[in-house]
Amino acid sequence: MLTMPRHKAHAIASVLRTATEIGAGGTWRDPRGAAHDEQAPNTLFQVEYGEVADEFVGHGIVACLRLINNLEVNEVVLYARMENVGESTMT
Repeated sequence: MLTMPRHKAHAIASVLRTATEIGAGGTWRDPRGAAHDEQAPNTLFQVEYGEVADEFVGHGIVACLRLINNLEVNEVVLYARMENVGESTMT
């Protein structure tokens, strides 16, 4: 699952063509006061993929997201979470 500001979602959407996009309002508040996300329009990307034993697919996706963030999105913190589908409530 990847969360990012809605107005920047186009940078990732072209790469994650098989992702499910879900609209969501931000609720995070920066303890230092520099980057509040409260009530900001966000897009959640849910991506499911087949993995191999050494988790090369997941590591490749993370590397790709870091590169896109550094080159185009420019978020200080890009929120992403990986979980084993077999262990989630989404089965």
